[in-house]
Amino acid sequence: ETERTNTALLPWIKENLGQDITLDYYMLQIAPEFEMTPELFDTIKGIAEKTPNKGLEINEVFDWKQDTITPSYFYTFLINNSDEKFLKILGKEIKLIPSTERETYIKNVFPKHKIWGTSSLNQKKITPLQLSENHWKRDVMHQAIADRNVSVIASGLNVLRAVKLYQKDIDVMCNLLTRKSKSLHSFIIPQIAKQPNKILEQSVVSLITSKNESQRLGGLEILNILSEENKMDSFVTQQI
Repeated sequence: ETERTNTALLPWIKENLGQDITLDYYMLQIAPEFEMTPELFDTIKGIAEKTPNKGLEINEVFDWKQDTITPSYFYTFLINNSDEKFLKILGKEIKLIPSTERETYIKNVFPKHKIWGTSSLNQKKITPLQLSENHWKRDVMHQAIADRNVSVIASGLNVLRAVKLYQKDIDVMCNLLTRKSKSLHSFIIPQIAKQPNKILEQSVVSLITSKNESQRLGGLEILNILSEENKMDSFVTQQI
């Protein structure tokens, strides 16, 4: 073995990254560990966003090897090398992150709450999570429960049941009742039904007067739960 290392790549990466996607792809693969800086983060994020979703096929580097460069590679690199301040930036719009990499992102942001499907919600013990009302992770949670990836949705719901809920959280759940998803409804409706009376009243009135049929049915189902549990009798009577 020689004593040569690939640390000499770091100056090149800092000076040239972002100018040639093929070189970016190969150089980042063999780069030594380095501290992510805001400048490098922005550059790699920019490369990921500009890389075609279908991938870019390359075979001019090695005749015997053909690679396809996709956004996933660069997002994976970012997620695995990001601390909380960079994860926060990625969390502003998680739909830009490819589906599989979104799962990894959610796991890194909520390591104790990542699950694979909604069936796990009834099997796993709730692990409380303390988040202030305006914490950036709440916005990630809201995006997660509105996602299309089943694991991301389930993980978001798992976080939802682990935190103290505020009005914005309730509003997001009410909006999700527009979706015709039985598993989503079966989780969200009981969550809304156990909120404090004042918040619950506002939510139910908003739902049963909605133009959306799924929301109206959700509101009626909440009223049915309250009736069966003999709670808020006068309010339930007024609404029915």
